[in-house]
Amino acid sequence: MSKKSIIIVLLLFIVVAINVVHVFAKSSVSNFFNLTNVEALANGEDGPGNYKGARNSYCKKPKGTQGCVSDINPSKTCTYSIYCIE
Repeated sequence: MSKKSIIIVLLLFIVVAINVVHVFAKSSVSNFFNLTNVEALANGEDGPGNYKGARNSYCKKPKGTQGCVSDINPSKTCTYSIYCIE
């Protein structure tokens, strides 16, 4: 191979490596700052029975059980340990 072709191959390799690093860094940062993760931390959901933005209800699925369903009022807190299947 000539010097010119070696330089071109090296430059292409560097460009591909930079793109891979850029895509990896961008995806891990966006996953870290995912809005649902931030929202869960802000609501203080520390486990079953402390679901904010939800209310206690009888579930349609599984039928006959009591659980939590979403509520438009963010200050509501559900005290049950399961979320109803919608």
